[in-house]
Amino acid sequence: MAAVTLDFAWLLERLGEHEEASVLLKRGLQKKPTAVYAWNALAVAIAARARRKIDLEEALNVLLKAIELDPSRPELWSNAAAVSWSAEEHERAKEAITHGKLLASIQERPVAMSVSAIYDVIVGGLPGQIQLDL
Repeated sequence: MAAVTLDFAWLLERLGEHEEASVLLKRGLQKKPTAVYAWNALAVAIAARARRKIDLEEALNVLLKAIELDPSRPELWSNAAAVSWSAEEHERAKEAITHGKLLASIQERPVAMSVSAIYDVIVGGLPGQIQLDL
């Protein structure tokens, strides 16, 4: 049942229902704490409704939990970079996106495009919008 809850919550997050998704993700993660995609979705939901730096720090802590579970996923590093950048922690953002870009290039995954775009904004100083990736 936890997997169904997490999948439904992930879908709600994709639809922009951040608050409801957060509640269901937290509930589902209590029963299935190794679901990396759910930790990532929870971080995205928290960051999407962040109003203060402490909210962004909470999102980053959730992402760090996901990274701890699976450090090989470039989208987690990319999201950690985006959240760090939003929290004005630019050095941390540069470190995270550099790591994410390296992983993406090694793995040749489709996520590499979004990682590269975020890398260009954070490290290259190019104008652009940073978005989190589910």
